[in-house]
Amino acid sequence: MKRRIFIIIFLLCLLMLPYMFFVYMYHTQYDLISADLEYTPNLPTTIYDVNNEIIAELYDEKRIPVKFDEIPNTVIAAFTTAEDKNFYNHTGLDYTGMLRALIIDIKEGSIKQGGSTITQQLIKQLYTHRKRTFERKIIEILLVKKIEESYTKDQIIEMYLNQIYFGHGVYGIKSAANFFFNKELRNLNIYEASLLALIPPAPNRYSPLRNPEVTFTRHRQILFNLIRNGYLSKKKALSGFEEFWSEYLDQLYERSPNEIARSSAPDKAPYVTDYLRQQLIAEYGENRVYRGGLKVFTTIDLRMQQIAHSHLSEQITIQQKISSRFNESELRKLEEQSLNTSETANIKQTAQTFRNFRENLMDELALLTLINGLDPLTDSLVNHRRFQRYQRQKAQVEGAFIALEPDTGKIRSMVGGRSFNYENQLNRATAAHRQPGSAFKPFVYAAGIDSNIINAATEFQDLPMVYNERTKTWAPSNASDKFSGPVLVRKAITRSINTIAVLAFEKIGGERIAKTASGMIGIDKSRFTIDPTLALGTSELTPLELATGFACFANRGIKVNPYLIEKIVDSSDTHIYNHTMPADKQVISTSTTYIMNSILQGVITGGTATATVRGRYGFTSPAAGKTGTNSEYRDAWFAGYTPDLVAVAWIGCDSQKFTLGPGQYGATVAAPVWARFMKDTAPIRRKKSFPGKPGTVISESVCAYSGSLPREGCPTITEYFHAGTGPTERCTSPHEQMRSIFDLF
Repeated sequence: MKRRIFIIIFLLCLLMLPYMFFVYMYHTQYDLISADLEYTPNLPTTIYDVNNEIIAELYDEKRIPVKFDEIPNTVIAAFTTAEDKNFYNHTGLDYTGMLRALIIDIKEGSIKQGGSTITQQLIKQLYTHRKRTFERKIIEILLVKKIEESYTKDQIIEMYLNQIYFGHGVYGIKSAANFFFNKELRNLNIYEASLLALIPPAPNRYSPLRNPEVTFTRHRQILFNLIRNGYLSKKKALSGFEEFWSEYLDQLYERSPNEIARSSAPDKAPYVTDYLRQQLIAEYGENRVYRGGLKVFTTIDLRMQQIAHSHLSEQITIQQKISSRFNESELRKLEEQSLNTSETANIKQTAQTFRNFRENLMDELALLTLINGLDPLTDSLVNHRRFQRYQRQKAQVEGAFIALEPDTGKIRSMVGGRSFNYENQLNRATAAHRQPGSAFKPFVYAAGIDSNIINAATEFQDLPMVYNERTKTWAPSNASDKFSGPVLVRKAITRSINTIAVLAFEKIGGERIAKTASGMIGIDKSRFTIDPTLALGTSELTPLELATGFACFANRGIKVNPYLIEKIVDSSDTHIYNHTMPADKQVISTSTTYIMNSILQGVITGGTATATVRGRYGFTSPAAGKTGTNSEYRDAWFAGYTPDLVAVAWIGCDSQKFTLGPGQYGATVAAPVWARFMKDTAPIRRKKSFPGKPGTVISESVCAYSGSLPREGCPTITEYFHAGTGPTERCTSPHEQMRSIFDLF
């Protein structure tokens, strides 16, 4: 009797176990089951230019949502046939399929079969993350009823088709149509739709790019199901199927099995995109940036961006041919140093033997030593090859270009290099700190003019000079290696005379120059080395920083704050960020900027940039600027502006061990990019004029040689001064004799 009672209790407990497990799962998942169900698919962040043209998208799931009305009947028929033929008839569960799957799962001892409806698969995608466990099945059953009661069948299949994964980084039916067939969803035929329908259960296995034979076989099975369900006639279906695959195979052979949606997505301004990506992630986090469906509206004008990239790339290609001749010897020296420090004696001889052959023989030799077990030699060869590749990359000519509006700070163009790829992601427009050379001189003279220590007609003597320091002797020289005697500030700037800039530094004071440059550029004063070389641009700046400083000249002395993002809206079109203009901050006087604008226009109309900008490239609009070349021709710059736009072009090698070559000045290397950009973008830029002469500026006729009031016989020029600071004394300089003496040098 006791035994019978025990057996009955045991059987009751056994029968109660599923119920208890079900209750347990309901309790543990109550928050999920009781919550309001809301479908929020992961969406890419889209970046737009100023004309609402898409620049790029940021995502980890390539998905383009569509409404049910946009999904053709062929797609609905294909997916219900392949996945859930009774979708429109059941209440969310296919009991026959579940029973069949349960028997197989029990037999196998684990989850092997699905038996899932489209509703269950949607739940799997949204809530259970495709985990194949008994717990997941219980959660699906608990959620199915709620899903079916909360949404119509059309809404459920719409969510499902937007959510499913097709492999290759492709999510959702619309993205799949574009990726696999380069078609709009509405244009899919039944063969294309049915092929897409077979992929989601096993995206890697059924990918036509990776396994066309497997896909073909599975596709044929689905086609027979479509025939059996009356969607297609057998004769028409088979002939159409053969024709489809005959054409599609030709397309597949031209594509890589490893192609992903992100690699095929166009990025029209990759340096801009990467710069924004870092800013957005820092502010909003990766999850929101890659999945939150943000819309980022930028200040970039893709028309200007493409023009800038085209001209910069072309000039880099030209310069590479010139510079490689001078850098090859430096590369060989570095290679010799690498070989001499090798621990393996044979590596030097082997590498030198193969140096005269094509480079990839080094790779083949490394493979040969690896096969033969010569590990030390293999390691040396591999390390040497890596060093060689790294140095050659550093010796390649690169460049950067930045353009922004001086009155608003809107960045219209940002190019960070020749081309953006895996090995070339440095955005040199914002991150390359290089010596601007003579392009820094305007900040030196502006500091002096703004403080009334010098003016545009101040006379300096262009003579040889020597600075004796404790460890070395420094003698600044001019590009021509000639000296001109008495020179006025205006000419010193337009002709870029180095000795005068150093004398101006001594007269104005390094602290004052650094403070002025710091305010105009918007960087900390500690960035500047306070010694006479500062006047020659030895303190490093990025192209964006230099452009910011020059924008202050064009903006009447008001500090310019460059920016890229105009506004950001979220997936529900709510504005989460709107750019606001900061209050005006006057860092140098309006009268100083008027005088400097006049001088810097002279650089283009009769100075170091005239032959390139006006002559060779025929850019005749009003403009101002300054060339820049640092020591040993490592960097070439041109910073300039029209009334509506400031732009800076930089060209150099990433490693400062390498040079652009003797005689490669900013005027001949960087100015062509600037001139061509300004000329080609003129039709799409704003029409503005330089500001008129303010009341705080006076004009005076002065002696062209001494800067004093002219006496009889003096050649004269009209010069500008702060009101009340013009010359008061007559010229007494024997400039006729002095000029004849210095003409001999």
